[in-house]
Amino acid sequence: MGLNKIKIMEEELTPLNSGFRSDTVLEVTLTGKDFSILMGSNQELFNANVQHVRPIRWRYYDKDGEYIPSPTKEQFESGELLRDFDALAFMSANNLISAFVGDLTPATIEATKILTEIQNKAIKDGKAVKFETLFSEQQEKNKSKLEVVEKD
Repeated sequence: MGLNKIKIMEEELTPLNSGFRSDTVLEVTLTGKDFSILMGSNQELFNANVQHVRPIRWRYYDKDGEYIPSPTKEQFESGELLRDFDALAFMSANNLISAFVGDLTPATIEATKILTEIQNKAIKDGKAVKFETLFSEQQEKNKSKLEVVEKD
């Protein structure tokens, strides 16, 4: 049986089927809007992984059953303390804290580092502007877009 030769056409590169070698240097020009979108999406990743949680609360008792509000290191080391789950303290409204509950991947940490480096370079190059200035400029732009229409 003969071998059928199949001509494989080279596929056009797209963002879905291509990437870069780790030593490839890319030069990218970003607008302030582009950078804000990248920084905002990175921040969203963190915010999506922050949740309100309740730390477990314990009550400690000595060998005679007496409540010990603040056990000392020596009491802990003696092994004579009884630890009991404190359901009231656990469910208390002031026992809520915010905690990062997701897994930070090395890629996420690297993305944050790269965005920070971009921002630091822009600051060094004199391209950054204080937030107060940006906000006031935007307010001025918004005011100029508003037109007052008087009725006759």
